Amino acid sequence: MTTRLAQAAGRFYAADKMELEEQINSCFLSEIGPGALPSQVTKTSTSKLLGLIVPHAGYVYSGPVAAWAYLEAAKMAEAPQNVILLGPNHTGYGRQIGVYPQGSWSTPLGELKVNEELSGEIAGLGFGLDEQSHLYEHSIEVQLPFLQFIFGSAFRIVCISLLDQSLETAGKLAEGLVKILKKESFLVVATTDLTHYENQEIAQVKDQKLVKAFQKGNPSEVYETAEKTGASACGLSPATVAIKTGTLLGAKQINLLKYETSAAITYDKSSVVGYASLTIEK
Repeated sequence: MTTRLAQAAGRFYAADKMELEEQINSCFLSEIGPGALPSQVTKTSTSKLLGLIVPHAGYVYSGPVAAWAYLEAAKMAEAPQNVILLGPNHTGYGRQIGVYPQGSWSTPLGELKVNEELSGEIAGLGFGLDEQSHLYEHSIEVQLPFLQFIFGSAFRIVCISLLDQSLETAGKLAEGLVKILKKESFLVVATTDLTHYENQEIAQVKDQKLVKAFQKGNPSEVYETAEKTGASACGLSPATVAIKTGTLLGAKQINLLKYETSAAITYDKSSVVGYASLTIEK
């Protein structure tokens, strides 16, 4: 059994367990964050949550925005048995669509086991099992400490890295996930950052249009909007997979919880990155 060691620890988030817990606490309690801790929310048996769309920059930059979505997940009466993680492949290594095959992923908060059977089923849809896609990629990894913080380590993970960002592939993957997930207890977590390295005013206009397209739940409109605006969202395909998977499973609303740019931390509005947290609900 293989264990994927944390690659982003010490860079995107703290490498020490206690420091990481404090860092995640501060994300929830930040002025940009939701202002409450998962331990303070009321659990509900009527949760309609199917998925999240969250950013994946360093915690100091996007962690408080991501915390908005994870606080909503913390309200679930029970932790999902499986978390399906969808992230962009920034490195270019590995397959066009790479499903991590086996073993576990390690973070400073402990290890999370891969659901090997479920991963194999998804890979068998015409994609493939592949460790190389995930070798140095951070986008999925930075979600894991947040998930461990709210759910512990009882759930299993399926990690899917998307180098192929086409609408066609996103649709095919979503349709396959729907067939498989109908019989599973799950939460889909897709990650994307939004506009990269534009000035604040331009980034906000582009991101507002793209987020509105996300909320309409129409994959074609998402891609058309990105093309028209020139939006440089790095995880357009993961977000689209989550949106289509949700709508095919009966999602009725996609809610924007929080939008912010890196300027809230750096105070530099000349070149920002946009971040948003959304929920996909029945």
